[in-house]
Amino acid sequence: MVAHKSSKTREYAAWARMKACCYNQKVPYYKRYGGKGITVCPEWRRNFEIFLEEMGPIPDTCNGLARIDNLLEFSKWNCQWVKKKAGRQPSEKPKKKPKPKQNRSTIKKPKSICLVLEKEHLDFIKSQALQRSMSEGVPVEANQLIREALQRAFPTPGQFDMFGDAIKKKAQ
Repeated sequence: MVAHKSSKTREYAAWARMKACCYNQKVPYYKRYGGKGITVCPEWRRNFEIFLEEMGPIPDTCNGLARIDNLLEFSKWNCQWVKKKAGRQPSEKPKKKPKPKQNRSTIKKPKSICLVLEKEHLDFIKSQALQRSMSEGVPVEANQLIREALQRAFPTPGQFDMFGDAIKKKAQ
């Protein structure tokens, strides 16, 4: 095989890379191109001069070749010179960044629960809150009494109460 006189140019490198991605199964990007049935038009595949004539030289601001419609072959009507990151067509969606692994010691958000009280029970809790408010001289709400009861009943560390606050284990 005779080396082409333009074989050291950026255009020739892009042409050779395009063909390799479509026809050489050993190339890493073959799966994205040849593996999906993407081909190079016959004129370009056979002749670098026709490719160069139709595409022209790579502008200084560009560094690669991209297809306009990723479902069609590499051809005069479907390609353009672009500034791109290696290995990504402009119309391809960028890969999502993996979520960082959470530390096991982090506290997870509480799950919602529904606490149903009969009216009589709620009235009793409200009356207890009123009595405690009067005896301590500090306002005490019914929610606070319910929270305290839940903390006594479920003293698991890292547990959340029904109001979304972390339950702290009291020293006994």
